Amino acid sequence: MTKYDLEKSISPQKGIAASVPLFLIVICVIFTSSLQAQPVNRWIRFFDGQNDRDEFFDIFATAEGGYAVAGYSYLDRQHNGFWIVLADNDGGELWRRTYTDERFPRAGTWCYSLIQADDGGFLLGGRARDANQRYNFSLLRVSADGERLWWRIYEEPNNSQCRAVIELKSGEFIGVGRGGEEGEAYAVMVNGDGDVLWENTYPGELFYALRETQGGLLFAGWTAISGSSERWLLKTDFDGEVLWSRTYNAGKLLSLVSCPEGGFAAGGHNFPGEDVNWSLLRVNDEGEQLWNRFYDIGESD
Repeated sequence: MTKYDLEKSISPQKGIAASVPLFLIVICVIFTSSLQAQPVNRWIRFFDGQNDRDEFFDIFATAEGGYAVAGYSYLDRQHNGFWIVLADNDGGELWRRTYTDERFPRAGTWCYSLIQADDGGFLLGGRARDANQRYNFSLLRVSADGERLWWRIYEEPNNSQCRAVIELKSGEFIGVGRGGEEGEAYAVMVNGDGDVLWENTYPGELFYALRETQGGLLFAGWTAISGSSERWLLKTDFDGEVLWSRTYNAGKLLSLVSCPEGGFAAGGHNFPGEDVNWSLLRVNDEGEQLWNRFYDIGESD
């Protein structure tokens, strides 16, 4: 039996990100000796938020065998906050928390990514909308039972947002997304208290995913230096200094995984004419393309 991931993107390193409107699904695949059957639902659970405008963006398989899911929940039409629900292996709710802050009184405060830290607590990344209606790159740290430890914002509030977080083997945290005055791709390393160890912007639009790799960090996203969006991988050392940067035709990379045989696979999409194609890109450890596949999903309305 294999548990299949809910798919929006695969959260880097320890997490699995998913766009899930208020429900959690685990499905199993049944194999016969000669035929792989269609996957069937093992169970489906629905979680009611504050109203009908709540949403999950990410899911993480916890060390205890359950699941943590995170997104946002509206308290009213003008105010919402980060939302996390912890469930057991059967999807039964253990606890839930909605996090708000007087610094972020506007609607639009969303959590995009979460991981469980080695100490059993959680790190959530997203955006926080302030009183001036600016979006801030935001990291929230909570304990194993959901108690808030700290909530920090980073970089200039100019449509800034955190799209993915990981914990390094050395214990620091990395968050990536968009930041800076010009709205560039952005990465920040923080310690366990949320203090900045380093932060950098890079000449691209947005990072969606990252992995810890041999000798550094690999970021996936998209850049528009040439005038149109291009799928983009960038590798840095552990101090954020660029080792190499590569682009791969039009589109965006939304997810990233390490491959057992070496190298990486990155999922995303491109826009050939009026059509939208989902793409799967395979590269070696130096980012050199091994193969590239596209999957037609129809017109881009």
